[in-house]
Amino acid sequence: MHGKRFFLDEFGIENDEAWLPDTFGFAAGLPQIIKAAGSKYLLTQKISWSRTNKFPHHTFTWEGIDGTRIFTHFPPSTPTTAP
Repeated sequence: MHGKRFFLDEFGIENDEAWLPDTFGFAAGLPQIIKAAGSKYLLTQKISWSRTNKFPHHTFTWEGIDGTRIFTHFPPSTPTTAP
């Protein structure tokens, strides 16, 4: 909500996206929180980085534990290898 307010105050733009570039977990109730904050979409990249647990989809509708749905996109990423 703070990010949405910042964009509205600074740029006069009401956005519909929630952008979580780097998070350490995704709560099952996140779709409900995003929808309650007034967003329709979620964009993140963190989940694409795992070489151990490859996520099978990049774009999908995420349904939270209460049934709330949010359109979600994880851009594909090629993980780097450590030297």
